[in-house]
Amino acid sequence: MWLDSHVTYRTEKDELAAKAVERQLSSVSIELSVAFRKVTVTSAELLALAVGDVLPLRHPVAHPLAVQADGIQVAVAVPGSHGQHLACQIVSL
Repeated sequence: MWLDSHVTYRTEKDELAAKAVERQLSSVSIELSVAFRKVTVTSAELLALAVGDVLPLRHPVAHPLAVQADGIQVAVAVPGSHGQHLACQIVSL
């Protein structure tokens, strides 16, 4: 009898354990960041920065933003606002 190593047999106990893990993970807080394209400046420009200076982001307005969790991109978003706050709308996962 040949066993297919790609077939996974899950028991009721396995299912209950998986659901318990899922419940526990669903309450874990995950910090997300929304990133523009990186900006490159010279060391002289960096040292010359002062309060009130404007740092051009060079991020095209129509270009989506990267939504990241621990440095890993998890979604793509477009910038916007929510009331008086900046926000972004997820456009793809």
